[in-house]
Amino acid sequence: MQGHYQRIAFLLASAHTGAARGLWPELIASAQSHRCILFVLPGGRLDAVSGFEYMRNGVYRYAKASNVDAALCWASTLSGYATESAVESFLNDTIDVPLVTFGLKIDGRPFVGIDAYSGMKALIGHFIRSHKRKHIAFIAGPRQHSSAEERYRAYCDALKEASIPYDPRLVCLDTPWSEGRRAMLNLIDDRGLVPGKDFDALCTSSDLLAFEAGMLLKERGIDIPSTLPIGGFNDSEESRIFSPPLTTVKMPFIRQVLSALRLLIDMRNGNSADDILLKTKLLVRSSCGCMPQALQLAGRTRAKAPKSLPPSLIEAFGASVASQKNNSFFEYLNKIFNEDRASSSLETGISENMMTALRFEFLSRASSREDIDKTERLIHQAMVALGLSKERRHEYLLWKEKEDEQKLNLFNQELLCAKDVLSIIRAAAGHLPGLGILSSYLVTKDKQGNLMFKGGYRKGKDTPYAELIYPRPSREAIPRGCFLPDRIIPTEPGAFFVLPLFFESTEIGHLVIQAADIDPSLYEKIRSILSSALRGVKLFEEGDEARKRAERAEKSMSDIVSVISREIQSSIEAFDNISKLDATGAQEVEVSRLKELVRYLIDLSQAKSESVLARAVLFDPYCLCARWAEEQLKADKSNNKGSNRAESRFICARPSSAYPLLYGDPKQLERMLTIVAQLLEETFSIEGLEISIVPSIQSCELRLASASMIPKKIGATGLNRIEKDIRFELAKQICLLHGGYILFSHEGGNLIVRIGIPYPTVSGSIHNISNREVELRVIGPQGLSDHLPCGFVNGLSGKIIPYNSIFHESINP
Repeated sequence: MQGHYQRIAFLLASAHTGAARGLWPELIASAQSHRCILFVLPGGRLDAVSGFEYMRNGVYRYAKASNVDAALCWASTLSGYATESAVESFLNDTIDVPLVTFGLKIDGRPFVGIDAYSGMKALIGHFIRSHKRKHIAFIAGPRQHSSAEERYRAYCDALKEASIPYDPRLVCLDTPWSEGRRAMLNLIDDRGLVPGKDFDALCTSSDLLAFEAGMLLKERGIDIPSTLPIGGFNDSEESRIFSPPLTTVKMPFIRQVLSALRLLIDMRNGNSADDILLKTKLLVRSSCGCMPQALQLAGRTRAKAPKSLPPSLIEAFGASVASQKNNSFFEYLNKIFNEDRASSSLETGISENMMTALRFEFLSRASSREDIDKTERLIHQAMVALGLSKERRHEYLLWKEKEDEQKLNLFNQELLCAKDVLSIIRAAAGHLPGLGILSSYLVTKDKQGNLMFKGGYRKGKDTPYAELIYPRPSREAIPRGCFLPDRIIPTEPGAFFVLPLFFESTEIGHLVIQAADIDPSLYEKIRSILSSALRGVKLFEEGDEARKRAERAEKSMSDIVSVISREIQSSIEAFDNISKLDATGAQEVEVSRLKELVRYLIDLSQAKSESVLARAVLFDPYCLCARWAEEQLKADKSNNKGSNRAESRFICARPSSAYPLLYGDPKQLERMLTIVAQLLEETFSIEGLEISIVPSIQSCELRLASASMIPKKIGATGLNRIEKDIRFELAKQICLLHGGYILFSHEGGNLIVRIGIPYPTVSGSIHNISNREVELRVIGPQGLSDHLPCGFVNGLSGKIIPYNSIFHESINP
């Protein structure tokens, strides 16, 4: 592998939820200080089916010697669906480099643990000794979580040591971390226990469990802590946002991660790697009924000052006490407040306690009333300055969150228009550096399952624009087992996230993204946005490829039809030559019939293409019908010259005062009408047809009605013969290509042919449109809506636009 710096994989379920949210600023800084390259693999819980979480598991396979020199694993986060023994087997089978775990001990591997047992005993002991509680309900965590089991064991042992009998009715075992509400419902509804009466306190294995249970208690009107004091565990965000703040046990997760990293590096350097057990700390807040420690300290007049006060702070405060004109103390505070206003790694109580400790220190030194007054005044002013600093920091965080969200929205909007992977990479290079992400690299899977490097970007801190990184010409495959090409692997110290890209159960690839000082939830949003964009690009490419295949197939079919048509045309010419040689009358009739059949075959083969509509225009259907009827009469007279056959009657009924324009090829529609008329005349010996225009809500019908009565039985037999005729197939195809239909019916003994043609859309395309989209164009004067045919307007939600108001050219059917 390239580079001098150690490469370390960090496996955990999630980088943006729970205690992991607060890790990254200090962990990134630690990676820099240890001069190592940290690859974070947030691969989800093993075998978790909810939300396709198991699709994240694939990134764990990159914790191998082909990519990294060593690995850290927050092993307990991988459980939940899988047992801890299954997690241990998975890690032993997957990772082939030195490994340090925390959260869950793996046999034969160095481990950094937290003494959760002592912490929970201290919490239960506080409720027993300080609040005299003897009926403490307990919500335990998942049974397969070893630390949760340690907390439950501590609860049992604390009761035993206080000679309090264990009551199984007060305990909810094997509770998922997010099911505190359900557990409390089980206690008070299913078991019928009354808070404050049947149990006088509640402790839980996590702050999240306590938060959910406490919210339900509040909904039921239970006052906390007067009716029921409660306590949690972990000192997570939930403990600080609950009202009143939760008494809890601080789990030093950040120190645990940093200690594991230090242990791993020491092990790599040849030093001993003994297991480490970190201590917890009881944090007494208001939910148990106590006064918070910070307020207790602030109320004292004398106390022993802690040794942890920075000497520079003591020096600045002393100078301001000695001289009223000296502002050293406030200059020092402003420097601290402004160094990192966005930092959220320190608790609010630490700074307040620091001021309290400073007060103790200088009150103990005061030799006069004047010194005491100066000390109290400066501390009071410092507390006000601290409050203003917190307010500014809160406002800044809100502003930054809004700014980052807006940048992410702009990125998402550009991705919505992306039609290829290069567009996605350019969008990332244009927007992600604005979030502080200075480099990222995209890898996708091809159809054969091979990982392909698609490109990325890098941006220097002092350069205005990001440099695009392209894959090598043709295709750049990534070596099996690796997650980036060797030439792209980062070589400078820092931290990078390897984010799995997937959509539901389809694996897409992964994104390697440089860590930044941002809300970790943004990484998950970026992952989700890119997954959706890549899926969209894939669907677009598949659709484009399908279109090209269809075009090639259509061209191939057209070429075949063209060849067949040409050969058939040659056959017609051969028929003509044969008939000129020596043909009798019967032979001439047969040759004529065959020639006509061949022409219909040619026309039908060509009618399978939309080239039929190459000359489509807006036309007046009445003009078309009137002209067609007149042409039919002329043709009938010409054909009947010298014969005794009666002339056929073709009548075009006058339309109502308003009717719609239609869109299509008038010549083809006239041919369709001619074919239908010929078939009716041949089949039923009809001597007259009346053609009329019947508008309706969604289409306009051209109706052909027989002038003479046709028995229903004879009509059914004849229509069956017509529908099998190849000429009718051609007529039907012409109508279908116009988006219409041909139907036959009997009404009062007359045969009716209904030919429906849909109204045109605004774009000019031909298809039936729903009533909600109707915007009718009709021929007639302004104010004609009251003169439309009966039933034409019923249910119409669109508007009627008179012809003269939108069309100014003449209509040429």
